[in-house]
Amino acid sequence: RLPNMSDMVKQWNVGYPTVKSAIQLLEKEGLIRCEKGRGKGPLVLETKKTAEECSIIFPRWVTNKQFIEIAKGIQDYSQNLNIKVIIIDVFEDAERYLDLILHPPQNARGLILYPWDTPDYDQAVNDAINSGLEVVLVDRVMPELKVSSVAADHFTGAYEATRHLLDTHHCPVYYFGHVNSP
Repeated sequence: RLPNMSDMVKQWNVGYPTVKSAIQLLEKEGLIRCEKGRGKGPLVLETKKTAEECSIIFPRWVTNKQFIEIAKGIQDYSQNLNIKVIIIDVFEDAERYLDLILHPPQNARGLILYPWDTPDYDQAVNDAINSGLEVVLVDRVMPELKVSSVAADHFTGAYEATRHLLDTHHCPVYYFGHVNSP
């Protein structure tokens, strides 16, 4: 149960009409049910999405530690929401990766992608978006693509700063960091 309307007004320091409008909208959308009775707050209704309603595809580029951890995080998060995730290994095959973006499984509603900075990739992602798929990039922001992104490391920050210096200021960029390969 949510708190009753009077308590919500006090808790969030908003007017009664604001809370009432919000409650009416939530009830209209079928997310809550209001029951008559003094002091009773609205009842939150359980909403369940079936796996068939929402499938997310994560094409895993390689099976190294980073991609295994990303896949595990995606699976853990989606399991809590009862969303089916399909992880497809592409084994470092760029053609297979692009083909999966352009021709995902029938029940796919979204793609979680590792970004590549190539014109073919950009076109494939834009085609996927135009076909109605939701797309999220992992590990890097790509401003030329109108998609959300998730990142949690210093490489993403360095990449963004580098892109800004190159694209906006046309400055040379030097980045020093520890990597396992050139």
